[in-house]
Amino acid sequence: KMFGLVQSPYIQVKSFKGASAKGLGRETNENRTIIQTMVREMRPERVVFCFGSVDVHLSHYFTKVSKGVTLELKPIADAYLEFVNTLTDLVPPEQVTVVGIYASPLDDEDVLQSVCKYGSVREDQLHLLDQEEDVCNDARQERVRRYNRHLQEGCTRYGFQFDDLYDQMVDPITNKMKPSFRDVADKNIHVVWETTILLWLEQWPWYKELAPAELEEELQKTLEEYLKTKPWAERTHLASTVGVLEAIDKARGTEKEVLG
Repeated sequence: KMFGLVQSPYIQVKSFKGASAKGLGRETNENRTIIQTMVREMRPERVVFCFGSVDVHLSHYFTKVSKGVTLELKPIADAYLEFVNTLTDLVPPEQVTVVGIYASPLDDEDVLQSVCKYGSVREDQLHLLDQEEDVCNDARQERVRRYNRHLQEGCTRYGFQFDDLYDQMVDPITNKMKPSFRDVADKNIHVVWETTILLWLEQWPWYKELAPAELEEELQKTLEEYLKTKPWAERTHLASTVGVLEAIDKARGTEKEVLG
């Protein structure tokens, strides 16, 4: 959804709901054919890949309760990037961007119900998860950082660009996601796209050039429309009261306090 928020005839977004990096690494995976066909037909100037959230935030738990082992992230990252590399006869490696996954936005007390909500674990399997290894915030964020490190190392080998927003989105003191980027639904593993996209616009000049002048107003509008679908949420979102730009400034304020 995030990249679709910037309406431009020069951006083509293809989403794969529920798709995993592990799946994309399998030669028989149908999504590989879809991507290869799209790139071959479109001959894009640049491609951006965002896979791995399902693996780290959900598949970790499924693997733990179904197989009794910890999901190995490096083989997943390696196979994923090996597939991406098959496209470099159509798109130069330096024009390939791989995005690191986002930090976990969940509070510890919401993790177990969240993984049940997404269908990764049944309630009668929750006792198989370990509080320190599987549930606590520091362990979850370390899995994110570890996976992203594997991606970054692989991108260096292949000559791809690797980018992630972990440091901008996570409070360095608490190691928790900053309120500017958290969803109002406690068990939602996704970030708020309307604020997150502003960070990408700053990080990618080519992306900012494609953004319409009225983007800020549109982001505020889509965020308000989304929040209306969550009337039962116990929390409100910062951007709903101060606006998306001010929410980003407040997120930076946390960084300034630490650096100062």
